[in-house]
Amino acid sequence: MTDRDYAIKSMKEITFQMASHAQDYLEVTIERHYTDIKELMTSYQKLILEN
Repeated sequence: MTDRDYAIKSMKEITFQMASHAQDYLEVTIERHYTDIKELMTSYQKLILEN
């Protein structure tokens, strides 16, 4: 394997790992925000019903 081939293979692996990390981060962030919004909406509905 030449240095060029090794560099290309390394860059592909780095790019793949970065994309995987970004996807995981987005999924966690979206889930957290969804949960927060759901709790806020529940609280809002309770306030509406009380008044």
